[in-house]
Amino acid sequence: MTNETQEARQGTITITKKGVGFFNYDPQRDDLIIPHEDTLRALHGDVVKVIPNGMYRDPMHRNPPRAGGKVVEIVSRARATFVGKLIDVEGQTFITPDYKKMYVPVEVRDLNGAPIGNKVVVRIQGWDPESPHPWGIVEEDIGQAGVHETEMRALALGQGFSPNFPPGVESEAEELEKNGRAMIAKEAESGGRKDMREVPTCTIDPFDAKDFDDALSIRTLDNGDTEVGIHIADVSFFVQPGSGIDREAYERATSVYLVDRTIPMLPEILSNDLCSLRPNEDRLAVSAIFTIDKNANVKEKWFGETVIHSDKRFTYEEAQGVLNAGGGTMHSELSTLLALSKKIRSKRVAKGAVEFDTPEVKVELDETGAPV
Repeated sequence: MTNETQEARQGTITITKKGVGFFNYDPQRDDLIIPHEDTLRALHGDVVKVIPNGMYRDPMHRNPPRAGGKVVEIVSRARATFVGKLIDVEGQTFITPDYKKMYVPVEVRDLNGAPIGNKVVVRIQGWDPESPHPWGIVEEDIGQAGVHETEMRALALGQGFSPNFPPGVESEAEELEKNGRAMIAKEAESGGRKDMREVPTCTIDPFDAKDFDDALSIRTLDNGDTEVGIHIADVSFFVQPGSGIDREAYERATSVYLVDRTIPMLPEILSNDLCSLRPNEDRLAVSAIFTIDKNANVKEKWFGETVIHSDKRFTYEEAQGVLNAGGGTMHSELSTLLALSKKIRSKRVAKGAVEFDTPEVKVELDETGAPV
């Protein structure tokens, strides 16, 4: 083992758009600066091994000398695919990646039928020692550059978000599409869940919401107290640990919301159907149910699995309209919820809570998807 290997420290490298690297191995010290010629062709975010390499002196003399480093091994690449526009340069095909941290164009050796001028996904296959550019092949032809749909998909794919699910996940989703409603019916009648289907229940969401994952129920008890239920769709009933859907959801971590679309964490049969608390359909939920007196004091609480049946899907504007009008669908329930929420909020503020009141911005799009 060489002294260089013994001294090497492993970590993530930061690369600027000019190809200069920075590496931090000690929070008490400044980053090591790694000149382009010493990066070993590392790319931004790669895990590398670095050794100290004396002092780096700015050839333009704009900055004082600082500790330098040298990459001696690339342990793993941060990304294998890049999105960009196919261009022809003197008979060779390249993409200039949309990813701003990618400091060199990528040579494309197999177009897979994609025409020059289109946006594509290119998978890196190698980097020849004598070449200044890595090379790869077209993995997906996204479409003509400059077209709204192409650019939106390119934006998502370029950040590592794909609207498509792997074949194994699609297969599991198809099985749920066939059997999901029967599974809900069987579970609802099993007696293992608290049955809340007869309790007035609603969802309140933005007008453009596609899925409804939380709901409120409310009823007045014989002694004058109010029972309020907060219900969250029971995704875990359908997503079993270790399944393809579970593993893919873990990788995605969250749904991604763009201006004109959502890239879901779960297949559509779950996110927009079986796990969406849609009105007039039985749904499985995990719930918190509170018994509250007229002064908004919580007297009892219960947590567990339920089966619910939403009576109404409100938008925010519709719910406010019912309250403003003094009548309409579920007016009594909404009025009670509003009165209790005001009492609870005043108590919270009295205890020192901070109220954040910020406007919510919505982007209006025309028929082509362009913001107006």
